[in-house]
Amino acid sequence: MFGSLPLGRIAGIAVRVHWTLVALFVWIGYAWRDAPGPLLTLLGSLLVAVLLHELGHALVARRFGVQVVDITFGILGGSANLLGMPDRPRVEGWIAAAGPLVNLALSGLALGFYLVSASWARRSGAPLSDLELGLVAQPSLAMDGLQLAWAPGLSVLESARVFALGFWGINLYLGLFNLVPAFPLDGGRILRALVATRQGWLRATETVVRLSRWLVLIGLMVLLVRSPGMWCVSVALAAFVWFQGARELLVVRMRYGQGPLFAFGRGFGFGAAPGPQGQDAPADEPVEEADPVRGQARRPSAWSGEGQGPDWIARLERYRGPLRREDPPQE
Repeated sequence: MFGSLPLGRIAGIAVRVHWTLVALFVWIGYAWRDAPGPLLTLLGSLLVAVLLHELGHALVARRFGVQVVDITFGILGGSANLLGMPDRPRVEGWIAAAGPLVNLALSGLALGFYLVSASWARRSGAPLSDLELGLVAQPSLAMDGLQLAWAPGLSVLESARVFALGFWGINLYLGLFNLVPAFPLDGGRILRALVATRQGWLRATETVVRLSRWLVLIGLMVLLVRSPGMWCVSVALAAFVWFQGARELLVVRMRYGQGPLFAFGRGFGFGAAPGPQGQDAPADEPVEEADPVRGQARRPSAWSGEGQGPDWIARLERYRGPLRREDPPQE
């Protein structure tokens, strides 16, 4: 990624961080310079959780033969950048599910450590701290344990249990949040993989993007009502999810030979893509001669869409991998 700095390699996969995230961390570190311990614990735990999440995506992708370019950290989170992702529901489903499953597994391990440690403390007659009991009574505050582990008066074991509650909370949040069925979250890709087994890849993408846009609008209204002071962040987050879904749909339509900018209203279920003779474009007719999902032979479509120049295609391939250019079968 342009503007990213190398951090090293894990399992042969390059790990990079974007300069904007570095600048943000420097600013936060300066603001918290009087109490660096809680901040380092919070940021370090978050980075580890996100790194393992993305590493789960990358390792499963490599297992299916998909090239892993790198893992990049940015302001909006991490990203495992893959090259040559096939339009195969089973492959995308497993790759997308790997990240949330890693976080849920880490959450389970952290909770297990806390329960075992707390049970051992009770059997030995050591009382649980009020801080632990407060976090257990209000699970929504569990992530605060990452910073509260530095609270004065706690023993090493008590601090470890408070930290475990925080690590449980942050991984549970990451795992469940990424399962929301909206692009670009993993839940959106898992849903597309399921829908594609019945509708085909292009129509499945359109279905999930349509659902994503409705979820964005509903979520935005809820956030504006519950947190009106955070309206700027809410609108920015909604815009990000909306345009990431549009970008995914653009890429898939281009791979299937359809024009990228038609039928704006189709995202909400109306509008259509006109073909060259005024007919609707075939909704699931790929450019190549075989269906990438079912492997069935097809005749090449006579409908070519709006088309784009070679420079535009080259830029697209730099981000999404080679597009299909197979010649049609000889009659």
